[in-house]
Amino acid sequence: MLELAPFAFATVRIAGGGRVAFAPPSGDGFDYTELISRPRATHGEKDGQLYLEWGADMSPDFDHYELWRDGAFLANVANEAPDGIPYRNARYEDTGLPSHSRHVYNVRSVYRDGRAGEWSGEFAGLTRGRSRA
Repeated sequence: MLELAPFAFATVRIAGGGRVAFAPPSGDGFDYTELISRPRATHGEKDGQLYLEWGADMSPDFDHYELWRDGAFLANVANEAPDGIPYRNARYEDTGLPSHSRHVYNVRSVYRDGRAGEWSGEFAGLTRGRSRA
């Protein structure tokens, strides 16, 4: 069994197609779910940047996500990394935003036949303040 302290990390290589099961830490109040249960937005390293993440839709009929910022359409987002591997947590990097500004987002799945899924609950993020030189 591999045990890690909070915020620690390890790289594990599994040979022979074995399975890995993750158990939540016990007794520390930490709720581990493996996937993001609610969408979230966090500021990036640069001014005017937010990272958005939400649990991926793994339905075989899935086509893309429709992402809205502050009540207006922002982007259609794919579910795959550049090398074609599906993300387990969908992501989007929103850039060019004003420094120290708050933005509210909604996201929903859109399927190949054109029907749209339910909207996520609103989630918000605050960009960083201006960096000091």
